[in-house]
Amino acid sequence: ACREKYERGREHFGREWVGQRGAVEAYDELIDAMVYLGLEKNALLIDFDPATDEMTGPMLTQLEILDKLLDDIRGALIGLSMFINITDDDNNWGRMFP
Repeated sequence: ACREKYERGREHFGREWVGQRGAVEAYDELIDAMVYLGLEKNALLIDFDPATDEMTGPMLTQLEILDKLLDDIRGALIGLSMFINITDDDNNWGRMFP
């Protein structure tokens, strides 16, 4: 899946890299993932009223999975932020795509 996405990007945008360095782009993509998963959670709960509704087993399982994924992404964002802040501005990134 990773290789296929990479190749699609090369076909669409060309062989020359036009984005920011990889770690910064990954950080932005993880923020996007948090937004998408947050929307999934909102959609799951859109008609749920905690005052009158009971949480079903499947719904609880789905919420637990979403919360775990969101926690994992938060951890990855913290790690990427530290990595970005302790490495050089380009970290030789530009040399990979002459």
